[in-house]
Formats: sequence, structure tokens, C-alpha cells
Amino acid sequence: ENDALEFCKSDRNGFLGIDFSRLNIIENKQIIGEESYMNWCYKFHSTPEDLVEEYKGIAAEKKIHLADHHGKKELQDFCDRIKNSPYVVEMRSTDWGGKNFIRKIHSNGIIEIVLHKTDRQYALQVQTTGSNEQQTTLIAEMLKQRYDN
Repeated sequence: ENDALEFCKSDRNGFLGIDFSRLNIIENKQIIGEESYMNWCYKFHSTPEDLVEEYKGIAAEKKIHLADHHGKKELQDFCDRIKNSPYVVEMRSTDWGGKNFIRKIHSNGIIEIVLHKTDRQYALQVQTTGSNEQQTTLIAEMLKQRYDN
């Protein structure tokens, strides 16, 4: 690993096709199959945005399904902002509660987002373009950085 770092001047090296049993190489850099390769890509890729697909539709056409309750205005305001993300497909209100912006990440592309700075911590299920847990986690982090303010 040190030789690769010295040669490439990068700490993002992955290692494929070698016997790792007697080597001291970080587990995330040991590529032994498709799953470990995907994990390496998501951990060490320089631009995570390149690893997730963007929504091809128009932001104004994204579906928003909000229950008719007290927090509808706050949820609508937030949906009007987050629908501009190229990774958001659809938004749906759900049960409230939670102390963090990201409540849960699902492998099917759904992210549960909590408006944790509101009085009742209103929540949304946001369908994203994520097609697996790694992609959905990347999208969740991008949404948090952009919209958790």
C-alpha cells in the first residue's frame, strides 16, 4: 500500500487480484469482487455525483403528496426547495418525529427526512434516483449539505 501511495501520489488506490491474507491493506481497498469494487468506488471516488443518476424530468413536474395537517405549509415550502435537486423524484409526507435531518436511508432510494428545526419535526419520504444503499447514502449526504439549514 505504501509503494502504491508513493508511486501514484494518491491514497485512493484499490488492489485487485492479489492474495490479501498476508498483506496489511485497508479492507476498503481490497477488491475481491463486484460488491467490494462498488464499495471502493463509493468510498474513494473523487466526485460522488458521478456515481448517482440524475432525474431526467422537470422539477415543476415532480410529484408532491402532502397530508392535510398543521405542518403542510412547512412541508410544502421545503418540497418547493428540495424538488430542485437533480436526485429527487417524488416527495410524500409521513409520520413526524426525529432529531436529525436524515432519519433513515432505504436501499430502494427512499430517504426519510425530518424538518428537525420545526416545532413538530415534520417528516417526508423522499424518493430519489438511488438504486442501492450506497447511492442513496451519497444522495442523502448531498441533500443534507444543501438543504439542512
